[in-house]
Amino acid sequence: MKGKLTLLLLALVLLVACNQNNDQSGTASEEYIHLKQLLYDEFDSGKAIILAPGINAKKLGISEVEYGLLKANSANIAGSFAQAIDILRPLVEPKQLEQLPKILQADLHNQIGRAYADSNNIKVAVYHYQKLLALADELNDTTLKVKALNNIAAELTIANNPGESIKYLNQCVELATQAGLWKLKNDALTNLSYAWEKKNNFRKAIDCLLPVLAEEEPSNNPQILITTYDQLGYLYTETNKLDSANYFLQKAKRIADQSNNLTYFFWVYSSLANYYTKSGDYTSAIKYADTVLAVARKLNNHQARLDVYNTYNEIYTKQNLFKEALQYSNQAYDLFDSLTQVNQQNNVAALQKNYELNKADEQLTIERNNVTFNRIIASLLSLALLAAIVVILWAVRISNKRKQLIKIIDFERLKTEEALQENKKLIAFIAHEIRNPLTGIIGISKMLLNESITTEQKEFLTYQLNAGNNLLQLLSQLLDYQKVQSGKQELQLIPCSIKDVLKQVYEMYASLIQQKKITYKLQFDKSIPDTLHADPVKLTQVFGNLVNNAIKFCKSTQGEVTVTLTLIHSNSTLATILCSVRDNGAGISDADKEKIFDLYVQSSKNKSQQLGTGIGLSLVKHYLELMKSKIDIESTEGRGTTFSFTIALAK
Repeated sequence: MKGKLTLLLLALVLLVACNQNNDQSGTASEEYIHLKQLLYDEFDSGKAIILAPGINAKKLGISEVEYGLLKANSANIAGSFAQAIDILRPLVEPKQLEQLPKILQADLHNQIGRAYADSNNIKVAVYHYQKLLALADELNDTTLKVKALNNIAAELTIANNPGESIKYLNQCVELATQAGLWKLKNDALTNLSYAWEKKNNFRKAIDCLLPVLAEEEPSNNPQILITTYDQLGYLYTETNKLDSANYFLQKAKRIADQSNNLTYFFWVYSSLANYYTKSGDYTSAIKYADTVLAVARKLNNHQARLDVYNTYNEIYTKQNLFKEALQYSNQAYDLFDSLTQVNQQNNVAALQKNYELNKADEQLTIERNNVTFNRIIASLLSLALLAAIVVILWAVRISNKRKQLIKIIDFERLKTEEALQENKKLIAFIAHEIRNPLTGIIGISKMLLNESITTEQKEFLTYQLNAGNNLLQLLSQLLDYQKVQSGKQELQLIPCSIKDVLKQVYEMYASLIQQKKITYKLQFDKSIPDTLHADPVKLTQVFGNLVNNAIKFCKSTQGEVTVTLTLIHSNSTLATILCSVRDNGAGISDADKEKIFDLYVQSSKNKSQQLGTGIGLSLVKHYLELMKSKIDIESTEGRGTTFSFTIALAK
């Protein structure tokens, strides 16, 4: 009896192994592989064969799944991503997938992932690319693994997660180099450049592209070269190396003009509009922006139109043409509002479909297990084995319920994260769009103050100007704090004058100081070097927030604000400076000192006067932490407050 039971259990193991591995055998047909390559090499010829009237899978000598993949591939290349998704959705149902060779499963996940990615549905695209990565590991296929890693990283970059993208791409470059996959290595380096660009590290972004250019330039491949030239032109523009930017952008423009490819036109002419805006040639910038807008309309690309409207807004704002800037700002806002609604609907529908696929996959697993165990019960008729099967079945059911619960939780979390991301984008966009017309209001107010007006009108305009400046500061703080939350804030150390920084801070608040009739003193140690390496923008924000805070708490006509900088240590490489901002205002209680640097927290006296937002000091603390410093506070109620910190700056 014991020997028979052993044989039966061995047969069970073999049966289960066969059931689990029946989808690993087989490969794609040779005709399918040939037609797929033809689509990439000669798209028009391949498309003519696949979509010819009366042609079907049987006539081509391939399976229905392979024929569906070719049609979807053709749609993807032609830019018809919704059509590709409609073709592929039924094919990625779990019951359909399990019947296919793994190489075709990989093709399916790759194609539908690409279609979702090009439709800006990043979450679902990454889901399918991760399935592709798992299949690449099962097949031990390095080429497939490099492609999957590259695709996942590209989507993470688009989703504003460049840090995670860089991890995937470094692994991708290493694998491609080891396997001698030079084309895929260059693709990964190009994507790595975009990831570093997202982190505002333009130097590293350029360093990634230069070796790609050196290897690919002799090939004269127009798609690779125009992508590389265009990106280098954009990066050099952002680093104000305008001669280098113009050199690469003109090379990209020659390829675009010769190709008559609308997508090429959009890439290159957008970069040229940005280049001429940066260089101050607004006539040329508008000319290229006009072309980009016409191309965006031909492509029916709403996101591209939104980018062009924002480009117009920037061009006209820099020329102080606030009326024209406001016009394009309003168009951008209306388009963004409609796009947000459509994207939210599409994302929810796609996430729901993804969830249904997971449920179907789980149900299929349960059904397969049930069939397996039913066969065991029918074959063995052994009480001992039956008891073992019951135990196994119970464990599987518990495991399946747990997996199902985890997937439900993951789906809900995914929806929540998507909604939060959309809200952040909306807040950032609204803040940007309010800031542009507000800049116009401030500019017009300043111009009117210089005209011949009555005393009463001057008072009204002064009040309007101060209110506008306060609101502009609030918007800037909101945008800065969003950058802090997204982890995008990095120090940009350049040679600068600390004295010039403090002069700029005073100019920012001169009108408020004069209005309140308070005394402003600057005590600047003459031994501080004229030029030090620092981030002047963030230093201006640190001193600006502290000075603004001090002014608010000072009483009119009796207030005094003192900014003091003292050199406390200096050697051949570093200068250490003690900085303080002191006021004789209302002071801060001991209870408020513990939480004054927390976000949205104000002192009790501040709340009673409705001053500020509670963001400024939180930003000060964060920026000083970036500079490896810490802020201290000394205050006595009724006598005033002193904020102080030390910074070590390179010479």
